[in-house]
Amino acid sequence: MIIAGLTHDWERWKVPAALLMGIAITTFVIYPLFYTPLIHAHPVMAAILTTRNVLLVVLLWWSVKRTAELGRKSQAVPEARTA
Repeated sequence: MIIAGLTHDWERWKVPAALLMGIAITTFVIYPLFYTPLIHAHPVMAAILTTRNVLLVVLLWWSVKRTAELGRKSQAVPEARTA
């Protein structure tokens, strides 16, 4: 979905694309590479996981905000009346 948004409207979709890349990178760092230190409560790995979770919440917030904007735009368009 992000790729489709980038091809449609680069300016509006570059922030969520950057968030998604940050989420992907932090997920990659944690799970395949440094999962063992995470389960042993290493503070750096916990901070990286927390950062990833914050990015997920921000992306969710952006998605809800954008969906609400699109809903308001569709309500603002008057329906065409037939005579």
